[in-house]
Amino acid sequence: MLKLRTPNVAIARDNDQKKAAKTALDLIKNDINLSLFHWIKSGEKKQVLIKPNLLSTEANPQCNTSVETCLAVAEIIKELGDYKIYIGDGTTYETNHKPSTMKSLQNHGYDKYKDIWTLVDLHADETWRFFDIVNYEGQKPVELGFSRLADDCFVISVAKIKTHDVLGLTLSLKNMMGILNGARYVGEKNLITKGDVKGYMHGFGNHKPHDLTKAQNTGPSKVALAANLVRLAKARHPDLAVIDGSTIMEGMGPRRGNTCAELSGIAMASTDFIALDATCAAIAGLPLDSFQYVKLAGERGMGVADVAKINNHGIQWQTLKTNLKMHPLFAEASPWKQEELDALAKYTQF
Repeated sequence: MLKLRTPNVAIARDNDQKKAAKTALDLIKNDINLSLFHWIKSGEKKQVLIKPNLLSTEANPQCNTSVETCLAVAEIIKELGDYKIYIGDGTTYETNHKPSTMKSLQNHGYDKYKDIWTLVDLHADETWRFFDIVNYEGQKPVELGFSRLADDCFVISVAKIKTHDVLGLTLSLKNMMGILNGARYVGEKNLITKGDVKGYMHGFGNHKPHDLTKAQNTGPSKVALAANLVRLAKARHPDLAVIDGSTIMEGMGPRRGNTCAELSGIAMASTDFIALDATCAAIAGLPLDSFQYVKLAGERGMGVADVAKINNHGIQWQTLKTNLKMHPLFAEASPWKQEELDALAKYTQF
């Protein structure tokens, strides 16, 4: 990612979500063009992967990215050059059935625009580069790999603002978990799991949070997830980050929370994903210390996490600041204990 010394974060709002997103993107159009130019100049392919958050197969506008926001993203990309556009995710939830990314794309209207983009299931893509993770289970260290397409494309993370049980918020960095699709033991070639490997990010093998105790979730699993997100960001972070605020989830996120009416209808964009996520955290009304994975990624030089050092274009974030209702479990997971902060720092010494 081409980093600007003082990053720009754009915010717009409209009842028409595509218009809101297009307005925000237009405000940083020069930044986007510069990042695309840098991507091509670096010898990369002239292709783009739009990565929405499609957590569930079932149509759910609260937890899944709206197609309107992604259409605005595709429109700005087409204005800036003749890029091949892919759009996809790795869907992980469906009630009583095996989750399907392709069905999720269909249920949310993405298949109606095959003239604009190519639909992809990132779970089924070739597993490519790997990075070590924090994993408490087993005697062998584990590493995760991500979709080759995510390595070959200029990646645009189009995330929802959603509450998360132990980390506080799901934003553009956490949305990148959808590119993961393979796990193996360090030093070995054969995959031990292919497809949905997000469970490994939580530190206890491939067990997801509902398989863990509350004490595990709010303690060691929280630390592992935060550390592994920073490790993922080092391995592959978004080149452009966009927030779909058509609805903003509060309470029991990340799948079945309530809608925060005070914030709905916003769109945000930045070529600095940490600056964008830090601005979202400020809007939510909590200090950055509450979102350690965002703060630490900034401290590790992946972006600017201090909102005082970010240029805000369009709507000023201070006018949107609200006390977002967090997940009930978040009160037990935050604030971080000193030993947890020490472990997080140790796990992210690259």
